[in-house]
Amino acid sequence: MTDETTDQPTVRTGSVWAAVVAAGEGTRMRVTPATSAVRKPFIEVAGVPIVVRTLRALAACADIEGISLGVAVGDVDLVTELVASSGLADRVRRVVAGGARRQDTVREAVRAVPEDVEYVAVHDGARPFVSVEVLDRAVAAARRTGASCVGLPCHETIKRVDDEGVIRETLDRSRLFSAQTPQTFRRAQLLAFLEEADREGTHVTDETALFDMRGIGVEAVTGERANIKITTPDDLAIAESLCGGPGGFMRGESLGEGIAVGIGYDMHPLVKGRRLIVCGVDLPSEVGADGHSDADPAAHAVIDALLGAAALGDIGRLFPDTDPAYKGADSMGLLARVRGRLAEEGYSARSIDLTVFLERPKVGPHVRHMLRRLREATGVPVERLNIKAKTMNGIGPVGEGRAVAAQAAAVVERL
Repeated sequence: MTDETTDQPTVRTGSVWAAVVAAGEGTRMRVTPATSAVRKPFIEVAGVPIVVRTLRALAACADIEGISLGVAVGDVDLVTELVASSGLADRVRRVVAGGARRQDTVREAVRAVPEDVEYVAVHDGARPFVSVEVLDRAVAAARRTGASCVGLPCHETIKRVDDEGVIRETLDRSRLFSAQTPQTFRRAQLLAFLEEADREGTHVTDETALFDMRGIGVEAVTGERANIKITTPDDLAIAESLCGGPGGFMRGESLGEGIAVGIGYDMHPLVKGRRLIVCGVDLPSEVGADGHSDADPAAHAVIDALLGAAALGDIGRLFPDTDPAYKGADSMGLLARVRGRLAEEGYSARSIDLTVFLERPKVGPHVRHMLRRLREATGVPVERLNIKAKTMNGIGPVGEGRAVAAQAAAVVERL
């Protein structure tokens, strides 16, 4: 999190940053016209660059307080601009030039993490589908034991072959673990091992190997099959399917049968003596939104967008402000009830895009917490949630600091 008075990270005991590795050339990807001229981090999955999807996934984890991003030497300025245009500048605190090898880029990204941060979670820039649940487990394990590695048990039978391609041994798959990322360690220890490997000319394919060499155990954390690394065109096709498929609703080309879109808008005046709650997060403010419930404009806009998409009326019909039962009500709780109402009618929310209009305080530092609350209330995966923050540059009631507003677009699917 950022202290707005100093613009420096606020570090707590056991603080965690992510170090993202996104400097690869993607040579195994460059076999199709669509990918041959594009460096892998910038290849789009359902209209969004791979690296942006990865950063959004990490930003949704409340435990991760900052992100250091290692990219190819010539990409630093381009990626910095991409981070800013994607609304991630408050979370991605460092963009640094990597090296020729993966471990060189990891080393530079870890060096860029502030020294008073205790843990660093190293994550592949080409793993955009890591879930908050997996990230939470990885961080908890590292805090408990000092080091953790996400991965999955091997279900296939694994063979060892010789130089001529002849099978020579069948390995015991019950003792095999397919490593993924993040791999999370104490920052100072990992950096010392990386620098020692550099001096000795040691090459490793992942960070856990550095600990293996020293006989240091690393806790295995159960990952998810969706946490794929996009390496080949086949992986890209799988990634597209995880996002609804090429040409699907996330590209905006065709909504398809059973898909519907709704929009919602809400505005509340700002008055003294009220809390300012936006998307379930209590923002520090001398004034708050006035309304019958907790007056959360973001939650109300999302509710109306979801109800509109399913043709189920609006928030006033379901939760009228004339009903004392809803006085001071938790709007995120109402949003969770709308999720249930959609399910009763055979609908499920698939995607939500939310814009918050507020002059002050700044919304950006709270977005990751808002994303978590929105995911919890709606059940929509974080890769299909988006929150933007806008000011009105002194124009109108929002710009003059007299109101807070929100606008949402939602996609629902008939089950």
